[in-house]
Amino acid sequence: MRKENNSCLTRLIMARLGCEVSSRSLPTLQSLLVAIVYSVVVVLGCVSVCCSQQCPTGCDCREASLYCNARHLRDFPAADKLPAGLTFATFAQNNISTLEQAVFIQQVDIIELHLEQNHLTSLSSGHLVGLARLEKLFLQENFLSHLSTGTFSVVGSRLSVLSLKKNRLELIDHSILSGLPVLEELDLSCQQAGPLRIQPSAFNGLTGLKKLLLGSNQISAIPTPDFIISNLNSIQELDLSDNAITSVGDGVFTGLRTLQRLNLSGNSFSSLNEFSFSGLSNLIELSVSDTGISVIDSSVLGRLPALQKLEASNNLLSDVPEDGLKEVLLLQTLDLSWNNISAVNATALQLSVNLTTLNLTDNVITRINSLAFGNTTIQTFTLSCSLFSVCIFNRPE
Repeated sequence: MRKENNSCLTRLIMARLGCEVSSRSLPTLQSLLVAIVYSVVVVLGCVSVCCSQQCPTGCDCREASLYCNARHLRDFPAADKLPAGLTFATFAQNNISTLEQAVFIQQVDIIELHLEQNHLTSLSSGHLVGLARLEKLFLQENFLSHLSTGTFSVVGSRLSVLSLKKNRLELIDHSILSGLPVLEELDLSCQQAGPLRIQPSAFNGLTGLKKLLLGSNQISAIPTPDFIISNLNSIQELDLSDNAITSVGDGVFTGLRTLQRLNLSGNSFSSLNEFSFSGLSNLIELSVSDTGISVIDSSVLGRLPALQKLEASNNLLSDVPEDGLKEVLLLQTLDLSWNNISAVNATALQLSVNLTTLNLTDNVITRINSLAFGNTTIQTFTLSCSLFSVCIFNRPE
């Protein structure tokens, strides 16, 4: 009976394929079909078994991605337990404190690697060897206090994003960041070991760096141009917020002609000098919020012809910086909230023809002249919590 069923099945399959089957060739075709079906079953079973063996216990493997995040891991999987051909891997939010040397030796295809929010205390080039195509490396929120010389040099040919935020680094020198010619984003903010010291040659060779974050590091002074800043020839964004900077000296940013965004908020300088922002001819966004400044002189903003956004909230300003605003004709966003401004005069925004957003929240404003906004194109105007006693506000149609 089984032989008859096989014959019928064979004839049916061949008929579907549009082939005629003779009685003489039927046994051969039956054997061939059985062999093909058996081979397919074996291969599929092998693939299933191999894939399940390659994915580390407790992790998820999907296509070329490995997800081992938030799995309470204390030990990093051994090199032979990692699937081959990965392009993305995350081990974030675990309790991993050490990495074995050459643990990634077979992972030449990984492009993005997440090791953040673990308990790593040190890192060397030996831990990263093999990651020849790595482009993004996330190490934030660990306990790193020591990085060996040339730690990232073995992955430097393609690495474009490096996050070391919220670790315990005390010193940054050239030996740590050497060999990273295409690095574009570097986050060194929020180090937990006291004031972060940066040696003069720390950023030498980072010719492609566009974004540098140094906020919340207790830095007390902005480095002089020939110290660090002059090495950042391609920089577009610089964050020095929430440090201990007490002054912005003349020409400290000279040479940063490509800089577009500068954040100095959360420092403690009471005034800005005429040449504080000298050389920043392409700066688009500037934040000096929460710094204690009481005046923004026209000569200061006059050095920033491309400025489009100015944040100066939570300071001691008593007036809208009328003279200064006349120097930044491209200004679109102005935040003067949480100051001591009492009035907005008729000519305060006379030349701010591109201004679309104005925030005057939490001032002591008692008077706004009806002509103050005559030449502007303001679309968003915030004025909550001011103390009006006399308000003359009638924006012309």
